[in-house]
Amino acid sequence: MAPSIQDKISDMFASVSPRDRVIYLSLIGLVALSLVVFIAMLMSDTIEKKTEQVKKLEHQRMEAEIKLFKITEINKKNETYVKNFTDNKEDFQSFLEGQVNKLSLANNFKGAPITQNKQKLKLLEGKTYEVKMKNLGLENLSKLLHSLETSTYPLEIIKMKVKPNGRKDKLLNVTLNVSAYQMQQQEEENE
Repeated sequence: MAPSIQDKISDMFASVSPRDRVIYLSLIGLVALSLVVFIAMLMSDTIEKKTEQVKKLEHQRMEAEIKLFKITEINKKNETYVKNFTDNKEDFQSFLEGQVNKLSLANNFKGAPITQNKQKLKLLEGKTYEVKMKNLGLENLSKLLHSLETSTYPLEIIKMKVKPNGRKDKLLNVTLNVSAYQMQQQEEENE
């Protein structure tokens, strides 16, 4: 029968002096200990890298959640805008008269708004109006602007000219250029 590895090692150490045997065993122990320390260092480095990767992925996940939240908010706003456009059946002149009457400014309203130009976008039709108001106080002007800007009517105040009316009563003559938007009619799209 062939001798086993344990028998070969025992034979090898039997022929060596006890002092050399201690040196060999110490050397083997030192190599084994060095190997254990080296493996532990490799594992520690690997664990640190993996921990760093996990932190980066967690940070990316948080950023993605924030972006998703922002996109959700934008989509909600867009739905509101689309609803305002599709629900809006009133023309700008009627809307403006309603706002002016609500603020009791009918005496300051100087004629119907004048249509300056039309724009046709893919789904929207935009018209720019010139609205003139006379003898308007600063408080009433701010109420009117606030009323227009906070309404759900899809409009944009492009330009505003404010001039004193020339009297000493500190009233103003105001000209607003307002773009108002509506969804295009189906018939117009088919043409």
